Amino acid sequence: MKRIVCIAISILTLINLMTGCTGDTVFDADKVDMELVKRNTEFCFDIFSRLNEEDPDKTFLFLL
Repeated sequence: MKRIVCIAISILTLINLMTGCTGDTVFDADKVDMELVKRNTEFCFDIFSRLNEEDPDKTFLFLL
């Protein structure tokens, strides 16, 4: 179950990145808040580390 959740989060993140980069410019440094990027990255790693520590049965029941 952990693998499915991790794969789903990874796919959704990839889709969001691809849709965000479909404009004329791929990267606009003026529009990116690096502090926000850092906090989002830490948040994602925190979720993955918690999923690795939890019991798969409890994680599955929590997601229902």
